[in-house]
Formats: sequence, structure tokens, C-alpha cells
Amino acid sequence: MELPSTKAISKALLASKLASRVIPYRDYPSFEEGEMNYKRRVARKLAEALKACDRNTRGWPDLLAAAIRTKENNIVPWQPVDSFRTWLLAHSTSARRVLTAVNNQSKSPVERMELFSQGMKASGVPRLAQPGAQLVLGSIILMAGDPEHCPPTRTDVVEFAVNELGLEWSVSRATASERYGCFLRILDGLIQHSRNGPSVIESRLEAQGVIWCEKSGWMEEMDATPEHLDAEADIAAAEKSLNRLTATEREAVVLARRGQGRFRRSLLTRWLSCAVTNCSQPEILRASHLKPWRDSSNTERLAPGNGLLLTPALDALLDAFLISFSASGRILISKTLSTDDRLALGLNSQMTLRKSFPDMEPFLRHHRNEFQRSEREDR
Repeated sequence: MELPSTKAISKALLASKLASRVIPYRDYPSFEEGEMNYKRRVARKLAEALKACDRNTRGWPDLLAAAIRTKENNIVPWQPVDSFRTWLLAHSTSARRVLTAVNNQSKSPVERMELFSQGMKASGVPRLAQPGAQLVLGSIILMAGDPEHCPPTRTDVVEFAVNELGLEWSVSRATASERYGCFLRILDGLIQHSRNGPSVIESRLEAQGVIWCEKSGWMEEMDATPEHLDAEADIAAAEKSLNRLTATEREAVVLARRGQGRFRRSLLTRWLSCAVTNCSQPEILRASHLKPWRDSSNTERLAPGNGLLLTPALDALLDAFLISFSASGRILISKTLSTDDRLALGLNSQMTLRKSFPDMEPFLRHHRNEFQRSEREDR
């Protein structure tokens, strides 16, 4: 499938309003830290994991899966990561061969994406045979070697850019490498276009960042918090499933991710105060999901059993899988938290959930399993 030409992209950038909307994000005070540096940190973790793969260090498949699944990585949906990890563990020899070929820096990014795509097609895992999964996983792995030149992306972001530019090119019919090649041409066109204005985009990572901001609504408000930005990224990632809902249902589910609306009200009615500390100041209490919102179905996202009403510190610890709860409601505390950290956070092993509800059990079990998996990976 022939890619849109550089000339066509340049003309589209001149004709559309996309460039004028996205380029100003580059000058936003929080752009460097909020949109660039976390990807560089993810790239460094991935690079270390890929070095372990190259050396065939014991446990490298889990290291790589953990590096992709780090909490900072809001690019990759969790489902393909699980399939990828299963393949890495079951076929580590062939996986290592694919990754070694993909990390051949003498080849172009698009050529390397094609090698990754072919490897995923040969994996025998149905989810990994899908171009969307290949694109997001492959672009993350390519980012490890050179984040400035090989930024990550997803199919919905490519579709957004193509549609905004009015390009007559079918993303859905394209392979993963074709989608990646098209996206890189758009990024290069945006870089070139910016040189005619007051704000200059210097790298593909910057260009990807400003498009990501516009696509996800990131930094929509001047006082946007990290929690707000995480929520907007999750909502953008779930866009297709949300589009199947009615307007009223969609609003309820989106508000649940933002800790507002019907989900929060149901937890306030159920718990009245913090589920652990009994703090009764509703203005500071958070509506926390046990099974992460991004991993839940739309029904689960609104289920009261999938939630705890918590103080901010406990909410953050639960979200990071640094605490969980046993079947009896006793708190489980990560071994990675030092004694001093536990004291500073007010944690002790005697803490328990104040109540138990039957509909919480499967969600508590899901969270506990993820907590235990995280503990094993941090050994």
C-alpha cells in the first residue's frame, strides 16, 4: 500500500488547522517533563531489558515485559502486553532472534517495524497477529534504541493525524509497518512546517508529543495534575469501547475514571468514610478502582464492588500496587517500601478494610494477584 507522499503531507499541513493547534503545546511550561521525559525514562528501562535479552540473561523476558508495562507507559494497552509476555516466556529463543533482528540499527525504522511484524505473525498468538498490536508494541521497542528518532505510537493516533490532515489513505487497510511509515512522514512534515513559525519542533519525539496532546486532550487545563493527565490518556486509549455506549453511559464511565460521578457517589454511599482509616472528609477522599479502569470492562468500571473509598496516600499506593488486601481484608504492604517510608505514610500491618461486601471479592482477588506479581518482579 503506497504511503502518502511527503509533498501531499506538506500540502495537507498548510491546508488544515492541525499544525496551528498542536505546535503551541511545545511551549507549554510542563511539556518537557509531562510529555517528553517519561518516554525517555521508559526508553531507558526498555534499553536495559533489551541488553539483558542480547546477553541472554536469565529472566530477560519478564524484564522486558515489566519495562513495557511500567506505570509510566500510557502508550501501550495492557492486553497486548500480556499476550507478548506469554509469547516471550513460551518461545524465548525465537523471541530473542526476532528482537535481535529488530534492534539492528543499520536498518531504517520502517524496515525494523516490518521485521517485528513478521515475527509477530509467526508467533502463533492471534492478538499479536493484529497490526494494531504490532504497531504499538513494535514502536515501543524501537523507541528503546532512539526515542528522539523512533517515537512510540498507536493506530488510533495515526488515524487521528491522517483524518485531521484530510489524507485519502486507509489506516485500517495498512500493515503495521505502513502505519508506522505514514506516521513518521507526518511527524517529519510537522517538523519541517514548524520551521516557518515562532515555535520549532526539533525531533520526532516532540512532534509525536504535540500530536498526542491534541489527540488525548492532555494539558487541556492550565492546572492539569498528573492524575488528570493519566485519566485522559486512559480515556483516549479506551475510545473505541466507549464509542459503543450511549452518550449518558459514556459520560458515566468517563467520570468514573476521573473519580467523579455515579461511581464516586456509590462508594460514598457504601463506605461513608475511608475504607481503611475511617477518615470522613469527603472532599479529600478518592474513588479508587481495585481492577484498574484501563483493564476493566465498561460494566466493571462502574461496579461499586470494584472500588474503595481511600485517602490520597492510600489511593496512590493501591494504584501503584504497593499495597493490596488479603481475602480477609488485612493490608498487604510491598517489601519495596522501607520501614521509614511505612512510618512516613502511616502504614502498619494491623490495618484492615473496615467492611467486606460479596461483590468486592473478584476485584480484590484481581488486585491481589497483580500485587503479588509485582512483588515477584521486584525481587
